[in-house]
Amino acid sequence: QLRLFQTFEIHKVPLFGEDELVKPGKNAVFCKDADCYQCSTNRCGSATFHADCFHLFNKYCHAEDKYARLWVAARRMYPLRNNVCFNNLYDPIAFQQLNIFFELLGGEILPFNLTRDIWDLVPTSSHIVARFCSVLQLATEMNSAPTVPSICPLGELRFWARGQYHTVQKDMGPELRFVRATFDSRGVKKLERVETARLPISKTETYAILPVSQFTSMVADFRFGVCYLYSQPLPL
Repeated sequence: QLRLFQTFEIHKVPLFGEDELVKPGKNAVFCKDADCYQCSTNRCGSATFHADCFHLFNKYCHAEDKYARLWVAARRMYPLRNNVCFNNLYDPIAFQQLNIFFELLGGEILPFNLTRDIWDLVPTSSHIVARFCSVLQLATEMNSAPTVPSICPLGELRFWARGQYHTVQKDMGPELRFVRATFDSRGVKKLERVETARLPISKTETYAILPVSQFTSMVADFRFGVCYLYSQPLPL
């Protein structure tokens, strides 16, 4: 299955030069088969990007299979099979890319504390500054993303954070009775076993607490440092 990711083709790409300004509304659609009507029309079989975001990622991600990584990252923005997406919870770590964004505009590098203050003024994840910084952050992470795919029962998962390999511990005892899942605009950000059902408070993340009765039938699918959760049928 992983080999299929190497053969993705780009179709429905707007015709414009590499240095041409991208007009609003232009998108690029990815699919593993350019002639597949179902993939081009089915939300579960394709991933759509702003064309300017695509070109930015293409420039800054240097992995040979970067289109495969981009497709997987885009599909896992929907971390559950019910297509829940948290578009308004953008990752605050992306502010580290602001200076690259300013350089693209011909500006100068700013001090760290000033870039943080500017980032706090960005209203939503759809704002062009947040969007471009998120793409740059994604390209940075995908350059060094884990390359070995893995599927792990959620009941055996001790800890995982985006961009890392997960830690497995089959016997965690009765004290770690819950799985806490952290979500942001890019999907699952963190999975960890915890003792309490208490939830943190954050403006950029949302959380879910899963008791034993729920997570024992769930599986975490890891590819390129990002995660997808789904339920598997219980054994008869």
